[in-house]
Formats: sequence, structure tokens, C-alpha cells
Amino acid sequence: MQVLESRLNQNSRNSSKPPSTDYFSKVKPNPKSLRKKSGKKPGGQEGHSGTTLEMVDNPV
Repeated sequence: MQVLESRLNQNSRNSSKPPSTDYFSKVKPNPKSLRKKSGKKPGGQEGHSGTTLEMVDNPV
């Protein structure tokens, strides 16, 4: 009985098993990002038209 219990208690940290076989892991994964949202909208400043290149017939 102790042999079966010791097998159940093995995971990738205390045996040679790969982490993909840890089904009932008690350790939760870290969050994807620790950055906080700034609340600002993406893009340039409002009212600024920006600049673009004019189209030409013969590009050099």
C-alpha cells in the first residue's frame, strides 16, 4: 500500500517524469503579465494630422 501511495505522490519535481504528466498540480501557474493597464487609448495625439509621402509617377 505504501508503494502505491508513494507513486501517487510523485510529480515532475521529485521524479524523472516530465511536467506534462502532472495532472493534479497544486502549484498554480504565474499570471501571464504583471503589467497594469494604463487606461490610455493607443495611437497618436488627437487633432494631429500626421504626415504622409505624396505618390509620384516615377519612383527613384
